[in-house]
Amino acid sequence: MIYLDNAASTPTDESIISKMMPYFHQKYANPHSTTHIEGLNASKDIEHYRQIIGEYFDVEVDCVVFTSGATEANNLAIIGAIKAAIKSNSTRKKVLCSSIEHKCVLESIMSSKEYGFSYEFIPVKENGKIDLDNFKRIIDEQTLLVSAMATNNETGIDLQIEEIGELCKEKDILFHTDAAQALHHKKISMSDLAIDFCSISAHKIYGPKGIGALICNHESIKKLQPLMLGGYQEAGLRSGTMPTHLVVGLGEAIKLLDMNKDTYFKNMINLKDKFIDLLKASNLNFSINSLEAEHPGLLNLYFEGIDSEQLCSHLLSSVAVSTAAACNSSTYEYSYVLEKMGLEEQKFRNSIRLCIGRQNTLEEINSSINIIREKINLIKTN
Repeated sequence: MIYLDNAASTPTDESIISKMMPYFHQKYANPHSTTHIEGLNASKDIEHYRQIIGEYFDVEVDCVVFTSGATEANNLAIIGAIKAAIKSNSTRKKVLCSSIEHKCVLESIMSSKEYGFSYEFIPVKENGKIDLDNFKRIIDEQTLLVSAMATNNETGIDLQIEEIGELCKEKDILFHTDAAQALHHKKISMSDLAIDFCSISAHKIYGPKGIGALICNHESIKKLQPLMLGGYQEAGLRSGTMPTHLVVGLGEAIKLLDMNKDTYFKNMINLKDKFIDLLKASNLNFSINSLEAEHPGLLNLYFEGIDSEQLCSHLLSSVAVSTAAACNSSTYEYSYVLEKMGLEEQKFRNSIRLCIGRQNTLEEINSSINIIREKINLIKTN
């Protein structure tokens, strides 16, 4: 199997696994048990990695809130801000997000109606970017929060979070960004950018599944209410026993990224360029839906006349790609992201997404093109 679905999840780096292992059978104490040295040591280790992550994003250490992943972080940022606004009797009763957000953001925004809020989706242009002139007309003094992802998970195209953040700041609007797909190529500094909340997930950057974080601006963290009640862990915003081994995994993933980002980026972009060159030489009739993608590994492709579900079925045991984001995978669903970008129906229903990762090799790229060409030709003849 040639794994080219790294936007869905990445393999956990072996060096990260080795750092996590002692916390399964040696350093297994509950980090909230502070009446003995083992619990205190576990707590100390969590705070050590919280510091590493805080420094990477240029925030104070108590502004890193560990979650189960970016989905929970996104929910906490959006619904937590809504609940806090209600508690403070805020007159702001509108929330916005881009029309191409991850499902968890779209549904969190839509759930605002249950709290008496209104919501609106910000349209994108054909190039996948937000129309900033339109955005300026939409936001007003009634807007509490805007959510716009740093990098789209289906196209790899960056939204203009720098400009959006500044526009929100001018009107005292909270700004949240889902940065789960952005860390391979963007350095997000919470002190340099006008971002209030930033969501990340370890398994997108070669860490383990089940851990992520909501990175908060020092003032903005006070404008959240928890979604879960209990022991008041994580600045009172996320109750529950912290999984020390997973926190270690996320922290080590951030460390690896910080030390090797340029190397990782160059390797992925070189392999992606090679993939495109080989695809052009393959005599297949295709188009790239994500031609302007900033993500170094992600490609969204349409093969003319080929049903994407059928192609994925033929590639099932040889090359791992997907028809849409994994958040849509419980039932087959076309790409609403490509539809919102204005692509014609045959494309948004029959495109595939693949993402080259840091573990992929040139040999795998060569082989994957040969296999894809073979399967497409097989489909055409049947």
